[in-house]
Amino acid sequence: MTTPKWTKLALAAAGLGMVAPAMAQNNDWAMQREQQRQANMAERVSAEEMLDGDISNGFSPIASVDDMILSTDGRQVQYVLFNQRGSYFPFETGNGFVEWANIDVRAGLGAGPELVVNDEASGKAPQEIALTRSQANRRMVSNLLSSSLTFSDGQALPVSDILFHPETGMLSDYVVQMNAESVFDDDQRRIPANMVTVDANGGLRVNQPTTYRYEIWVL
Repeated sequence: MTTPKWTKLALAAAGLGMVAPAMAQNNDWAMQREQQRQANMAERVSAEEMLDGDISNGFSPIASVDDMILSTDGRQVQYVLFNQRGSYFPFETGNGFVEWANIDVRAGLGAGPELVVNDEASGKAPQEIALTRSQANRRMVSNLLSSSLTFSDGQALPVSDILFHPETGMLSDYVVQMNAESVFDDDQRRIPANMVTVDANGGLRVNQPTTYRYEIWVL
């Protein structure tokens, strides 16, 4: 039996009526997630996202972030290393660095933050950094992201992210996945940076056990 044309049109209209609210809900969810992301970014920014990000002059990207180096005490970001695109900065080499004090962190259009430099004089050539590779290694954020936190009960959990205050560059938290065997990042916890100490070999130690009630971190 053939379905009348008007019935087909009615069914199609009903289908569209169901799709429209679903699309609206998805848009509302995306908007809420973006608002939450920007609210989170006002308090803390992700090292992982920054390492995947760009440095801009406020109008367009001028360099890609290569790494970040912490201060001697390991409590805040001191330098951001970059690979220059074009010739915005007044030196020929593609590599360079900028001090955190000369960076303005903004909510970018993409998933991560946008690191904006004050002016071209903010960028420094590699030879101007007063550090050797061996001195910088234990202070490089990329190395810390591939390390583990050892808790007071002896358990060691891999660091999945490090969070910073966007204005000061001060470390606020280390993020760890409490269930290291899980395929999904479904049990991430924030370990306050003031609970973490760095030993002479660059190892990260927490003065509380894994059973301590750490705050859940939802990206």
